[in-house]
Amino acid sequence: MSDLHLDYEENRTWLTGLSDQDYRSDWLIFAGDISDDVKLAEACFAALSSKFARVFFVPGNHDLWVRRDEGVNSLDKFHAMLKLAGDHGLLTEPHREAGVTVAPLFGWYDYSFGAPGAQLLQSWMDYRACLWPDAMTPRQVTEYFLRLNEEAFQRFAAREGGEGLAAPQDNDVVISFSHFVPRLDVMPSYISPKFHFIYPVLGSSALDGQARQWQAQRRLHVYGHSHVNRSVVIDNIHYVNNAFGYPSEYRICRKQLFCIYDGVTHSSAFRSD
Repeated sequence: MSDLHLDYEENRTWLTGLSDQDYRSDWLIFAGDISDDVKLAEACFAALSSKFARVFFVPGNHDLWVRRDEGVNSLDKFHAMLKLAGDHGLLTEPHREAGVTVAPLFGWYDYSFGAPGAQLLQSWMDYRACLWPDAMTPRQVTEYFLRLNEEAFQRFAAREGGEGLAAPQDNDVVISFSHFVPRLDVMPSYISPKFHFIYPVLGSSALDGQARQWQAQRRLHVYGHSHVNRSVVIDNIHYVNNAFGYPSEYRICRKQLFCIYDGVTHSSAFRSD
C-alpha cells in the first residue's frame, strides 16, 4: 500500500481499525506518504509494526515537507524519517528471506517524464513545502537518492555473498518498491489530458533502471504517488500501485490492503488491469 495520508481522520480510522491478529504472518510493503507531521508518522510506524510480521518502508514527498519543522531541510527530514522507522523495526534496506527479496528504492522526480509547465510550477506544493540544502535541483535530489540505493545494493550483495544483484536461485521472487512512479507508461490511458500537467513530478525513469538491476524469475515493482491503482505487466516486471489516497478518491483507490504474493503462487495482483 501507499499514500495513507493520515492528516485525514477517515484514513486514521482505517489504520487503527486494522486487525491486530490477521496479519501477524504477513509482510507489508508501504510505499510512503504518511504526513509531514512527525507525530503522525511515529503513530503510524508503531501501529503497523504491531500488526505485521515485517514492514518495509520508503518515505514519500509529503513525508519530506518541512513547513512544520523550523530549521530543518528536507534531506534532514528524510534521514530522520528513516531513523524513526528503524526505531520501530521497519526495514528500509534490501532484505532477503524465504526465497523473497524486497528492495526499497528511494527517489524523487527529475523531469524525465517531461518539463514542468506554468500550471504545475504555480500549484505543486513540493515547491513550497520542501527545502533542499545548497539549492539542490530536482535532478540533483533524485541523483542523491539513487546513490543511496546503489550503496544499499552493494551492502546487500556483500551481505549475501553473491555477485551483483542476481538472485541466488532461479525461482526467487524480487519485489522492489518506490514511492515515485518508475516509468510513465504505467499510467493508464483513461487519465484525462487535463491532468497530464502533473506528469513531470510523478517520478523518474532512473528508478525503473534500478529496479531492473535485480534479476529473478519473477519480479514485481510496487509504487505509489499517483493515487491511481494499477496492476500491469510491462517488459517482464509486474507493476502494482495500491494507494489508499484522499477520502474523496474512491474511484481510483482500493482503500484496502492488496496481496501481491502469497509465498506459493501468484495472487490476483498478477492479473493486469
